Amino acid sequence: MSYATNATCEIYYDEFGSSDSATLLMVNGLGSQCINYADEWCAMFVGSGFHVVRFDNRDVGLSSKFTNAPTGQKGESYMLADMADDAIAVLDAVGVERAHIMGLSMGGAIVQQIAIDHPESVLTMTSVMSWSGEPEYRTSSPEAWEFLTRP
Repeated sequence: MSYATNATCEIYYDEFGSSDSATLLMVNGLGSQCINYADEWCAMFVGSGFHVVRFDNRDVGLSSKFTNAPTGQKGESYMLADMADDAIAVLDAVGVERAHIMGLSMGGAIVQQIAIDHPESVLTMTSVMSWSGEPEYRTSSPEAWEFLTRP
């Protein structure tokens, strides 16, 4: 088993393909383990020429769990920036300076935070099923909503 370390947090990760290829870091959403990115899906990206890295976010799967973490101003145990730093620790552990990063749901928010805090580590960023946190971008246009909800 492979682990990266960010301060006192241990992050479990898996790798697929050759580390000589461009790296695709896949970031999960809330509560889902790295196996959410099925081996077959990772193999598809490897077949397209990528070195794929997937990992369990903190408090999920084989990564560190926090039971008595101090709470911040809004009641959170840690911030999105801490989770972005976890992802960078994974890249450091596999010896990758710059990667393509993709995140689903909360993982989409994490990759946005990586792009903000660590732009030097990002080749491209794909945020899927996520939003920026800016209220004016949260809702669909009336046309898109009608299209998505019609039978």
